[in-house]
Amino acid sequence: IGASFTLSYQLYYDRHQTLPSQLKRAIKHQRFQVHYQPLISLPQRAIIGVEALARWKNERGDNVSPEYFINIAEEMGYLAELTRIITRQALRDMQPYLTRETPFLLSINLSVIDIVSPDYHRFLQQMCDEMGIDRARIMLELTERSSTSHQTLATGLQALQHAGYKVALDDFGTGYSNLDYLSHLSFDMIK
Repeated sequence: IGASFTLSYQLYYDRHQTLPSQLKRAIKHQRFQVHYQPLISLPQRAIIGVEALARWKNERGDNVSPEYFINIAEEMGYLAELTRIITRQALRDMQPYLTRETPFLLSINLSVIDIVSPDYHRFLQQMCDEMGIDRARIMLELTERSSTSHQTLATGLQALQHAGYKVALDDFGTGYSNLDYLSHLSFDMIK
């Protein structure tokens, strides 16, 4: 009986401690940090904004690579919630800078799921309205690694641009796209 109990407990403990389980709890309790990478204008030689970067430490306190935990979140169907957590935190943190008269830009990375999601669009609009943030000060970055159809992406990007947000293509040259990709989609910036 003792050995059976020990084995059962060990199996439960191992399952409970896997990264997907820890990530699920981190999303539920919003245990993420947002780090900010400066956006610098070379002609002005000044910081003109920041890019919000999601960071996470597992329950042992180890840093987990965003490429790894974002892929896990996507596989588990939690990517949309993770994006909202990071967006909400970034808007709260940067609100004092985004509401000044001096231009300042906040860049947020989005997945294709978010780009084409009317729910995310409403969420972002509501957050900006509640905080008094001009949408022109928000730049939404889409990674080039997406293989979603051009038409689906174009519709989502146009809706965001029409609402007043800037849209950037991130990691150009590293994914599926080529110059044909750019001819079908409208971006304010290519990174």
